[in-house]
Amino acid sequence: LLVPALLLTVFYSVGFLLCTAYLNLVLNQGSAWPFSRGFVMAARPALMAFVGVYLFNMGTTVRRLYLADLSKHVFWGGINRLLLTLGLAVVVSTAYKLGSDPSKEINQFYYFMFFAIGFLANVFLRWVMEVAMRVGNIGKAVADDLPLQMVEGINIWKEYRLEEEGIENVQNLATADVIDLAVKTHYSLRTLIDWIDQAVLLDRLGEKARTLRTEGLVAGAIDLAWKSPENTGDSATAKLIAEKLGIHPQFVEDLMNGLFEDSYVRTLWTLWQTRLEAKAIAAK
Repeated sequence: LLVPALLLTVFYSVGFLLCTAYLNLVLNQGSAWPFSRGFVMAARPALMAFVGVYLFNMGTTVRRLYLADLSKHVFWGGINRLLLTLGLAVVVSTAYKLGSDPSKEINQFYYFMFFAIGFLANVFLRWVMEVAMRVGNIGKAVADDLPLQMVEGINIWKEYRLEEEGIENVQNLATADVIDLAVKTHYSLRTLIDWIDQAVLLDRLGEKARTLRTEGLVAGAIDLAWKSPENTGDSATAKLIAEKLGIHPQFVEDLMNGLFEDSYVRTLWTLWQTRLEAKAIAAK
């Protein structure tokens, strides 16, 4: 932990030095040492972004500490998020000429926006990339990645933890090794099975999968496989789902039967029924 922790401390020291210079300049009408007054005033958007990312990183570190899940990835991830946040803040503030004139006050709304970058760095990065592609008239992929927070039970903190394991979207989660995740993270096996179960269905149906869960028809891929015509000998559920989603019944039947025959879905089904949390904990 020493190297990433020291690096993060150095970066934080520079940020807090800038905070101190700004407060001394604004509240005490003093010196902005070691920075110039113009630089400090122009850096206000980045300063607010620094406060946001510091609070996010601190919250992540504290959560991981009391969950006994603290590792070097926390600090390397903190460094990555800090640099990404400050870079985005500089790009956005420069593009919209925020803070370019120290004599003019920035609309207070923008302070909230830059503060939020620290918590939503990935969202802002996607937005900046989309704007850049529109300006440069650059085509993009037909299918967009589905964000992890589409899965019920995954919030911003859990999304950040999963990203440390290389799971950055729903597609990655749908093909993840559930036992490997149970060993590497503090989440219970059944929780991970539920998330992956939802992710598999989201990967197959997209936004339509959320409709099925909201309506109470199926909870995920396991439920859909269990109710498949191949397993039950009845296609009534498939027809009901097809009617609810506005798609052809045959497509739904093929999807349900495909999930029933899918070996990974069967593995998730078995793990859910046999409750192997104890073995996963023992493996840790």
